[in-house]
Amino acid sequence: MALPSSPNTLSFSQIEGEFGQNSRRSLGKYRIADPNVGDLGTLGLDNDGTGGNLSPTIPTSGTIRFSDFHGKRLNIVVDYWSGGEEVRPEPGFQRYGRNKVKVIGGFRSKPSSSSGCKIYLHVNKTIGSEVTDSGADIELCAVKTGRNWGGNTVLRVDVGGNGKILGAGGKGGQGGRQNSDGGKNGARGSSGLGIAYNCDVHVKNGGLIAGGGGGGGGGGGAYQDDAHNRHAAGGGGGGGAGFRVGEGGSESGKGPKNQKTDRKKVTLEVKQVNLVLKPVVDKVVKVETIVTKR
Repeated sequence: MALPSSPNTLSFSQIEGEFGQNSRRSLGKYRIADPNVGDLGTLGLDNDGTGGNLSPTIPTSGTIRFSDFHGKRLNIVVDYWSGGEEVRPEPGFQRYGRNKVKVIGGFRSKPSSSSGCKIYLHVNKTIGSEVTDSGADIELCAVKTGRNWGGNTVLRVDVGGNGKILGAGGKGGQGGRQNSDGGKNGARGSSGLGIAYNCDVHVKNGGLIAGGGGGGGGGGGAYQDDAHNRHAAGGGGGGGAGFRVGEGGSESGKGPKNQKTDRKKVTLEVKQVNLVLKPVVDKVVKVETIVTKR
């Protein structure tokens, strides 16, 4: 748990209890500078900052005093930065439990409970989500914090300059059936970051958190109710953008295309006009009709 804040008294044994015992059992040995933790910069024993830019709150060099430790706490970074891209890895709390962490300072092992610690979920690679045909795609997050952190845990999500937390695109809607049926709605995309525990989120320049785009709606079917009697199904909607692009929607079948039948109907109509005109006039009226091929 966090060390006593000022003006409370603070003992060396309390500092050792929080950060672990160093080899010399000296205050000066706690001046550490660790530059090898993803894209978090050079870390001290305790750190703070916004926008993904952290600064040590305990000196890393020079003079160090007991007062520098007031209110400070053990820092632990959960590893979402090493290795290749991942798809929906386990939530932060479960990854903490599997010891995929770095304890800053290295003077002690990770405590079984995160209670009182400062925990960083540090992402510095691409982590994506996926989509299904169910209605719960919004619950499919690329990264989740988890919810069972110990009491008084200070939780942060820090996305580095190469970090991307991305939802996947939704599936496009099915095209409408012929005879003027409307197309179906596209599916919504899945989510980037799922937060189930109170935390601060910091994104460094170049980093990104984004949900997947929804799929486009399917086109409506069409019907021409006249002598031509044409009908056609609508095209499927396009898939949404995201870590994985959503699948395009399907069409619902094609309407008939029979140009020969159409031309016969037009010719028949012209002959009927001639028959009506002949009894009315003294002479035969010549009706010229141009039938356009389609």
